[in-house]
Amino acid sequence: MGSIGLNSRLVEERGIAPLVALASNEDPNSRGEACRCLANLSVNPDVHQVMIKEGALAALVGSITSRELNCQRYSSLCLANLATTVAAQVKIIQSGAVRPLINLGINPSNQIEARRYAVLALANLTATTSNHMTIIEDGGIPAFLSLCNSPDLMSQYYVGCALANLSCSITNHPIIVEAGGLQAIITICHSPDPDVHQQAAAALRGLAVSFSNKMKIVQEGALAPLTHLLASDDVEILREVVACISNLAVSDENKYEIVKAGALAALISLSQSSDMVVASQSCSTLANLAELKSNQDTIANEGAIRPTISVMRSKYIEVQREAGRLLANLCASTSEFTNIIICLLYTSDAADE
Repeated sequence: MGSIGLNSRLVEERGIAPLVALASNEDPNSRGEACRCLANLSVNPDVHQVMIKEGALAALVGSITSRELNCQRYSSLCLANLATTVAAQVKIIQSGAVRPLINLGINPSNQIEARRYAVLALANLTATTSNHMTIIEDGGIPAFLSLCNSPDLMSQYYVGCALANLSCSITNHPIIVEAGGLQAIITICHSPDPDVHQQAAAALRGLAVSFSNKMKIVQEGALAPLTHLLASDDVEILREVVACISNLAVSDENKYEIVKAGALAALISLSQSSDMVVASQSCSTLANLAELKSNQDTIANEGAIRPTISVMRSKYIEVQREAGRLLANLCASTSEFTNIIICLLYTSDAADE
């Protein structure tokens, strides 16, 4: 019988209630093992509502504050699993679990595994925008930032997930930046884990939507890791990175800095990507950069013209549109490149005929 079948059998035999009672036991060892069992059961979403109905949340919240490692670790892991469903998230917030989870995650004297699961639970809660202010007001951001320099890569990943989720709401941007979140996100951009890179880039992309953050992100040194990540072969990372740089390139103050950082060659190459998002965002970034007159010849000299004309034939209208915008901006140059573009376009049309 598989684990799901065992879970169903346990529910049918009304075994959840005794486990919940044991998770409130005064004996820390018994309590820890009960929390472990509940954490294992919570992998199955079908059991979530039964666990909540039987009063598991109160027992789990109480176990978070226990000094016993297994109580801390498995109660926070169970809450993290429960927080994967929106219905359970509402109950978790109402149970008062957020502040104990934050206290567990932020305290460096706690075991890293317990802190990791606490941050995972909080990160899952941030997936729902309505939970953001509760987490922020209870001190969630400092808890996330406390693990940015952790050698534990899974903790870094969960921190990245949480900050990426929080960055989706523009209301949170000044709070994140003022708390030092920008520097922390840039720090995890240097993580050796590609999964962390994706979440860090997503967080920067979100923050880069706010005009007031565009220069700050560049000034804090984000361009170096972002430019480095343009060499990734992971399409999910590339989508986030090129979208972030595209957002940054809207600011006139950043246009020269992005070119100076050495991003052009990679962006031109990525404009040929078979992935619509990567190709369109790369063309969009180049088009934004080409709005600055001093960049126009640099972009053309880097070899952007022929590839851009080529992707004008893309099957994706988004890519066609941004490639056309790039060529239009390059044509604003008074150099000989305008004539080259016209000739190449004419040659391309003639070849089609």
